[in-house]
Amino acid sequence: MLDLMASKFASVFNDLNNAGLPSGTAEADLHNLFGSSDGGEITAKTISIASGWSSDKYGITASVDDPTNDSANENILKMISALDADQSFIDTGSDPADTSDDKTIFTGSFHEFFSKLNTTLGIDIESTSTTLDNYISVTNEISDSREAISGVNLDEEGMNLLKYQKSYNAAARLMTTLDEALDTLINNMGVVGR
Repeated sequence: MLDLMASKFASVFNDLNNAGLPSGTAEADLHNLFGSSDGGEITAKTISIASGWSSDKYGITASVDDPTNDSANENILKMISALDADQSFIDTGSDPADTSDDKTIFTGSFHEFFSKLNTTLGIDIESTSTTLDNYISVTNEISDSREAISGVNLDEEGMNLLKYQKSYNAAARLMTTLDEALDTLINNMGVVGR
């Protein structure tokens, strides 16, 4: 949408600055206010001041009726009113020559289009941030669940070690008791009357 705005802005102001010049001539093309920095189509990335304007070969066409009159300014007034005039912002699709898939994105002034663009961008940023937060939350929950199933809990492992140590001590006492009982049976039961 920003490319569409840059292209429309350049087109409207180039047309107004070239008003009164014979269209399609090299002279008309020389009076463009905006051009593309890479020589291609004008986009938000490539929009630039036209080389003829930046090198002072020509300026803003102040008057179409009397270009030599320094006090005439009707064309500049047209440019100022063009900022607030309704424009149709049309998306031409992938092939600008094929008008069958042209779609009017917005009709309104440049200011209104820019406001709509800011609103749309703000909504997109908020939506993307919310989606990112949701994905982070789900990822953390999955990680916590995995750790709960397969992870090592040091408190739980410490309790298990104490339990196994007590079981070992109990088994060792049992063996000691059995050893003493067998010793008594074998060594002390057969000796009578000595």
